[in-house]
Amino acid sequence: NPLESSSPAEAGEWAEGLSARLDRLWPSATAASRANSLQLVGMQLGRYEVLSPLGKGAFGIVYLARDTTGDCEVAIKVPRPEVLVDSDFLDRFHSEASTAALLDHPAISRILEADFEGPIPYIASAYCAGRDMAHWIASLASPPASLEAAALMQQVAEAVHYAHERGVIHRDLKPSNILLEPVDHDSPSPQRALRPRITDFGLAKLVENSRQDTRSSLLIGTPLYMAPEQLAANYVEASRSVDIYALGAILFELLTLRPVYRNESYIALLDEIRNASPVRVCQLAPEIPPPLQAIIERCLEKDPEDRYDSAGALVEDLLSYQRGEPLHMTRKSPLADLLRWSRRPERLVTAGRFTCFYQLLIIVWIVSVATAGILSGAFVADTLSRCIKDVALVIFTFHGPLAWFGWRLAKSRRYAFLPVLFGSVLFTVLLFHASFTKSGLFEYNYPTTLSKITAYVALILGSLLQSLLAFAAVPAWRRLRRRGAGGRKTPVVRR
Repeated sequence: NPLESSSPAEAGEWAEGLSARLDRLWPSATAASRANSLQLVGMQLGRYEVLSPLGKGAFGIVYLARDTTGDCEVAIKVPRPEVLVDSDFLDRFHSEASTAALLDHPAISRILEADFEGPIPYIASAYCAGRDMAHWIASLASPPASLEAAALMQQVAEAVHYAHERGVIHRDLKPSNILLEPVDHDSPSPQRALRPRITDFGLAKLVENSRQDTRSSLLIGTPLYMAPEQLAANYVEASRSVDIYALGAILFELLTLRPVYRNESYIALLDEIRNASPVRVCQLAPEIPPPLQAIIERCLEKDPEDRYDSAGALVEDLLSYQRGEPLHMTRKSPLADLLRWSRRPERLVTAGRFTCFYQLLIIVWIVSVATAGILSGAFVADTLSRCIKDVALVIFTFHGPLAWFGWRLAKSRRYAFLPVLFGSVLFTVLLFHASFTKSGLFEYNYPTTLSKITAYVALILGSLLQSLLAFAAVPAWRRLRRRGAGGRKTPVVRR
């Protein structure tokens, strides 16, 4: 805040400048008009005459304007009124101009001029006559052909790779930040007649900039296209992989006409993005070729290490798909594939479901065997009393609690994982120990050696499977802990 670190004279000068800007932006004295719109149409900003509003971005409002010196149309972005009174937001508006000025690519909107000295700061960029991709997708009755969607996103990915090579991470890629400019009106395909242009670098970050992300920047970004790590409690630095995730989310929506995650609750939506596995493309659009499905799924991996190493690698695979060639995505070893499989969040829920089911099955079996023995008169008085005590003991002190923890883990409670893991191991150890002793557990239920072996083999096989599922979920549990995902909640399974 300039008022906190400036002298009284400097603070007064800053306040006068702010007042002048607000007077120009909010000419009406009524609160309603100040809140609703900026009255810039017809005004002259430098050599540009403002013609009409075009849209709004994260930090500014975009207008169509005419360059009076060259008699050509340009896009003028001015900061929102609330940006002018927030130094952090205003810095980000300045950052957009300085960051985008580093980039010169056909698929990136080119900055023509920026002025932050006058009463109304603005950024002038090349005007794109087309709609943004969000409105274009909303207007489609059916998804574009897979090859055409891949060709369109290939151009976007090339621009992202170009920016990454120059140390710029966009961090807020989304359909509304991609303008589609008509370039070939004679083409029979509307998709191939469009050239994408990436805009709105308001959240862009230079890789070498050591300043940590603020929580305000996270909230400004669009959660539908945010990578899960951007929503983690311990998220600090943006990496190129967040843009790769966003590219996959955009391609997913382009081919299915719906976002990867949908939820009416904003908090629930954030939790799904952070914890839930994305719905598979083949479930929504089975007609999409498997190679393109694989490309999307690689982009949308929860772990950044499992995504493409670079946007350039994504471009190579999109080109390979269009040519009908094998994909270039890195072939993982069987061990690496197993580790990636075990890191997926649904491993936790699978372990919880099986534990709950298996322990309830054991409880039903114990009660059934004891009831049959009691009703048949097979137990003498002492054995009957001991049987009732043993049944109550194992149900209420072990199998019942373990089934409950399994149910809680299956219901997205991550704190239940360690009890499930240690309980599964303990149960397996106890069964092996009892199987090699003369007495064993409930030895009065086994009139013959064969009956005991049969029962213990079934129990041991089930306990081994339960333990294996729990151990297989350890990488997923560790990843969620490391990322601070969801407090104590585990993922909601979407696969």
